[in-house]
Amino acid sequence: MLSSIKKRLLSSPRKAKQFIVSTTDFTIISLSILAAFYFSGQSVKDINLESYISLLFVPFFSIFIFHLFGVYRSVLRYID
Repeated sequence: MLSSIKKRLLSSPRKAKQFIVSTTDFTIISLSILAAFYFSGQSVKDINLESYISLLFVPFFSIFIFHLFGVYRSVLRYID
């Protein structure tokens, strides 16, 4: 089963792989920010509008920087 997923992933176009990796990074960064709020003792209900904007801005900015520095290009080269 894992070998078929690996073959399918490796045979998919480069843009599709980049989209999968960037979506995964966005999700992980967003969950990390939420975990930081949780562990700092703040409730998600207590988050104001400015914090929600930062919750969206930081992951998008991070993905942009990763793309700008070619992180996805280099990672996908060594996916095997």
